[in-house]
Amino acid sequence: MTDTTETSGYACSAYGCPAAASRKTGADWVCMYHGLAQSAGAWQKITNRLNLRKAILNAIARTAAIGPYDWAKTRHIGAAEAMRKIGREDLAPRIVTRVHAVYGIQVQRDERDYLALWVERLQNTLIAECVDAVPEPQQDETRTGEAEPRTVGNLFPSTASVAAFVSDDVEVHA
Repeated sequence: MTDTTETSGYACSAYGCPAAASRKTGADWVCMYHGLAQSAGAWQKITNRLNLRKAILNAIARTAAIGPYDWAKTRHIGAAEAMRKIGREDLAPRIVTRVHAVYGIQVQRDERDYLALWVERLQNTLIAECVDAVPEPQQDETRTGEAEPRTVGNLFPSTASVAAFVSDDVEVHA
């Protein structure tokens, strides 16, 4: 059984994922968050965490219809209020300090003037909280009491238990 389901052409293939598909992984179209997963075993944990953060995903989706002029003029105020309503004041548009990719110097940018910067921070937050926070599935360890050195004798049952399986006409020497 796979962790995917048939849905609309724009939906992520991970079952129950609220994000839109954006990249192809094998035969499946998945969202950017499931595309970053180290293994398909982490998909359900990522989906659960994304569902808990649907309001942030909705905010990202709503920005597609906002022009840069409208954003800088008044719409950033509504975005800040929306983040406060969901209890995520830390995600309201603000002045951020970034490191310049070429020169390596710190540059301050105001997300209230640049919509793309704010959307990028929202996406990076979802990656950090939903993808990076998911530990890799671990193999179950089998523990058998005290560790004994591995020898050929350990592979065979003790003579007392062998006697129960041997017929009466075979002599067992201990």
